[in-house]
Amino acid sequence: MDEDSKMNVTGMAYKFGSNTGKGFDNNMGASYAGQGGTDLDNPSDLTYGEFFQIPNDQQLHNYQMGSGGGSEDKRGGGVIVIQVRAATIRGEILANGAPSSTRVSKSFNAGSGGYIYIKCTISVCIINNYVKANGGYGSDDRQSNSGSGGRLVFNNVKFDNDERYSAYGGCSNNPTSSVYNGAAGTIYNEDTGKLMIRHNTRCVASGRTVIKLSNANN
Repeated sequence: MDEDSKMNVTGMAYKFGSNTGKGFDNNMGASYAGQGGTDLDNPSDLTYGEFFQIPNDQQLHNYQMGSGGGSEDKRGGGVIVIQVRAATIRGEILANGAPSSTRVSKSFNAGSGGYIYIKCTISVCIINNYVKANGGYGSDDRQSNSGSGGRLVFNNVKFDNDERYSAYGGCSNNPTSSVYNGAAGTIYNEDTGKLMIRHNTRCVASGRTVIKLSNANN
């Protein structure tokens, strides 16, 4: 895959509530691995899926796609699954929630990041570009909060730079408040069993990335 190529399912998943209601709330940015942005005193825990989940077609519509914020242009990130013997990937791989820019996007909330799974079975896959499942961006009003980060799972993958991959929560356009920002998603390395939760330092969220420790034994 060369540097001029791209896999991009940004904003290509759920609109709102269609994934059996998971992740969606009228008063919050869309949730997935973390809570969507909100100024509610006691936000609902609408997170779903597992940080270590592998692709499963039967669960695709319930647990792997990102959730939407409530309008056509604020859908959640979709699903990308790459399972190959070996590869060098120089193009971007994106499953962000929509909208994926810092423009003010009033009315309805932003979508959550989606799901990306990359596994190489024979030799290490080398990735020289960005792999992102970030939450969608919201505005600074109560009608448009940012979405949470999605989920990344890697197996036998090596990046040329640790900054290449992210599942950040979305940022709002209000730099003085963290409540509108989406919580971070999850990044899991199947080889090492290492789970990472990395926040966007520009917009750390007040919401939680919810981890159930019992899942680690499944």
